[in-house]
Amino acid sequence: MQLSTIHSFCEQILRAFPFESGITSTFTLLDELAQADLIAATLDHVMRELPHSAPTTFTALCQRYKGGALLNLVDDILAQRSNFSTLLAAGPAAAITQLEQALRAATPHDATSAASALHAAVGQLLPLLTGSNKTTTEWRQKLQLLHSQQSASTDYALFFTKSGEPRAYQRGLPAEGADLWAAISTHASALQAQALSVEQGNQTAMVLELAHHVLATYSVLKNQRNVADFDDLIHLTHRLLQTHHAAWVRFKLDRRVRHLLLDEAQDTDRQQWAIIAALADEFFAAPGTPPRTLFTVGDIKQSIYRFRGSEPEVFSAMHQFMQQRQTAAHPAVAVPMNTSFRSAPAVLGFVDACFADPTLKHALDGLPEALVHHTTHLGAGGVVELLTAAPETSVRHLYNQLAQHLQQLVNSNTVLATTGRHVDYGDVLVLMQARTHVAELAAALNAHGIPHTGLDTLKLHDDPLVRDTLDVAEWLLNPDYDQARFDRSYACTPRLRVAASEADCNFYRVLAQNAGRL
Repeated sequence: MQLSTIHSFCEQILRAFPFESGITSTFTLLDELAQADLIAATLDHVMRELPHSAPTTFTALCQRYKGGALLNLVDDILAQRSNFSTLLAAGPAAAITQLEQALRAATPHDATSAASALHAAVGQLLPLLTGSNKTTTEWRQKLQLLHSQQSASTDYALFFTKSGEPRAYQRGLPAEGADLWAAISTHASALQAQALSVEQGNQTAMVLELAHHVLATYSVLKNQRNVADFDDLIHLTHRLLQTHHAAWVRFKLDRRVRHLLLDEAQDTDRQQWAIIAALADEFFAAPGTPPRTLFTVGDIKQSIYRFRGSEPEVFSAMHQFMQQRQTAAHPAVAVPMNTSFRSAPAVLGFVDACFADPTLKHALDGLPEALVHHTTHLGAGGVVELLTAAPETSVRHLYNQLAQHLQQLVNSNTVLATTGRHVDYGDVLVLMQARTHVAELAAALNAHGIPHTGLDTLKLHDDPLVRDTLDVAEWLLNPDYDQARFDRSYACTPRLRVAASEADCNFYRVLAQNAGRL
């Protein structure tokens, strides 16, 4: 039996069929540091090339991205290289043309006519602004200036709040101008949508042009260095199984693979599943003796890696694949596992109640069966409470509410069914989606005298000992690392030089003598 990740399995296939895959069998798989170095080299090559091949894109990139932001953008492009490759299959010019057509279809407003209508409405409103109060005077001046500057570059920001919402008709302005203001707001919103569409189009076109150069350069550098990254393992294997070599590859693998078990199937992306399906298709095309099996284990509700490319929809495709290929001799059997060994009945009942609505259930997994969970912890205590708050409730007020609720819970002498003792503050864990408002939460707890562990504000890299330790580690891994920087770190960090015995001292001497070769 062989146990491996799908990446490791694909690496074995590529090394076994290098000619068919278009890659040498001696390629080196990039680790994280080596890939970061290659990505940096890719960006360096691209930024040297762009001033000559795409000067407009080069200028836009320099204006928009500062510091490491551009490198992060390149990282994102490479992480989505499959999608970018599809978009750029006919070249960046064709992709940008397609983009422009899509944006025009999505924003049908005619900017010229909307601007003319807005300025006409402003012209009608101005004679009504005859009052001498401060509000009327200020808006009369603003609108007069705008009305005299009608052009393609006119800024209509004065009609919107800082949050981007249309600005309401101002108190102090004549009531008879309210209808004209409503018309102005409508035209300004259309112009804003048009301007946003143009800006999005320009930014996307810039990224497409950059992606075209990044993907080409990254590929060339990989070939020159005879390396591949983890995404290549999937992409090249998927491509191999789509070529005319696929039948030969499957025939050879058919002798090795008798049973295939795919764990955490809900986190599989389309290319990964296409590889599995191409191999498993032989199981159904020519069933052997003894029969070959495809066994998948997964829970679509636990698909949490969409940011890595996983697609929950693929899980449904697996079901269809097996249902369509089953035979009387080899049926496709679905084994539901609705019993939880972790959660209490109250928690599972709350989840089931949330998705009792068929619409919500379909959005969750698309499966027709009702969502019903069971638990092995029968009779276990527990309760689910929802603390509601109005949309306009401030964060501070919300956390004060929470602190008061915790006080009431502890002071009520509620007994924990699992332990038989009263609830204490030490039994409470507050989980937050982000750390943005953790200080407000701590302040609310302090104000109500609730003991807590405090703010976890430690930043590991800010500790001098940690920084010096990393310097020493980098020096040991890389013989070209700055020797002076290592000497400084080693000399300034006594803990790195503390040795309990002469053997430890010898160990450090060996490390120093063999730096870069360990």
